[in-house]
Parts: sequence; C-alpha cells; structure tokens
Amino acid sequence: MLFMYPAYFHKESDGYWLEFPDLPGVYSQGDDFAETYKNAQEALELYLSSAVADGDDLVRGSDISTVKPIEDGLVNVVSVDFDPYKDANRSVKKTLSVP
Repeated sequence: MLFMYPAYFHKESDGYWLEFPDLPGVYSQGDDFAETYKNAQEALELYLSSAVADGDDLVRGSDISTVKPIEDGLVNVVSVDFDPYKDANRSVKKTLSVP
C-alpha cells in the first residue's frame, strides 16, 4: 500500500530539514534535497512500522492542495510503499536440518 504525506522542506544554509504536518514529531534532514527526501522516506517507514507494531491506526496524509505554503522552503509529497514492511514483525517458524 502506498502512503503519501505532504512535507515542509525547510532550506538552511547547510542543507534541508523537513517536518510532516500530519505526523507531529516526525522530522528528518539532509545535506541536499535528494538526501533529505530519502531520509524522509526512511522516517515514514519507521513511523508506520512503529504504529503497526503498537496496534495504532495509520494516519492518512492530507491532500497536498490543502497544505499552506511556507516562506523558508517548499511543500512536497513524500511517498513510501509500505507493503514490504507491514509484516516485518511477524514471527515465522523455520525448520533447519544440520548434517
């Protein structure tokens, strides 16, 4: 399942930092925009994994058209495909035979 969240990318003299208006407390940063975006995806994966492990409902991201622009940066959507991660905490029984 693809999750998409708007994010505020704030420009600093030495890179970017970002925040998600729909996810208070979820932040990331990087030396350039590409690194910051990649780190934002990782932060989303960690947030979603933690929410699933805790049994919390997953918050849906706001429509990008409803998010107000900011003065010191830009608004962009960060997306993550959560399917590879949703069953990561599930126990799997494996049998091993050693000669």
